[in-house]
Amino acid sequence: MLLLLTLGAGAAARLASLANSAWPSEWPMALQVLVGVVVADGLDYWKHRVLHTAWGWRLHGLHHGITRLHALRSARSHFVEVVMRFLFVYVPLVAAGAPPEVLVWHAALIGTLGVIGHSNVRLRVPSAFHSLLMTPHVHRLHHSNERAIADSNFANILPLWDLLFGTFSHPDAHELRGVGVIGDDVPASFVAQVVAPFGWRAARG
Repeated sequence: MLLLLTLGAGAAARLASLANSAWPSEWPMALQVLVGVVVADGLDYWKHRVLHTAWGWRLHGLHHGITRLHALRSARSHFVEVVMRFLFVYVPLVAAGAPPEVLVWHAALIGTLGVIGHSNVRLRVPSAFHSLLMTPHVHRLHHSNERAIADSNFANILPLWDLLFGTFSHPDAHELRGVGVIGDDVPASFVAQVVAPFGWRAARG
């Protein structure tokens, strides 16, 4: 998954030279990366929310169908989701003239935080930190088998977006009773998982 994200970001970055730049290229690169990551995470937030609709769940349910979180499961996503990130996150940034460094930093961050967020490691994190950066505690709630809790914490890097749009669930306020999706029959084989969204009826109507 991280390799696909990096390749997608790299491909988008190559197109940046063709775009009419509206990007603040005169800013220090560190500030450009910060702005780019914030904007990209906001675009990714809305893409993620779409994946939790009845239509999007046909794709995204494969990722949520795991019943035990661990680092390797962070990469279990349908290839169409990777294409959607390229189209709805990276292409708009390229169109604005974002430099390659911005796209690569975003891909690296979501890849790294994705592994950490899906791990079973019990980290001791100050309560306030959960509202600043996506932690394993925050993302575990997103994988809750209780729909009301799972339909929250959509941001992949910055809880800012969930706080802004009222979809943030704080780990101190919610108990995780289990992960996975009750009632969704996720196929076991790789090939079946690839074709499943085109015929599998998910339970998130």
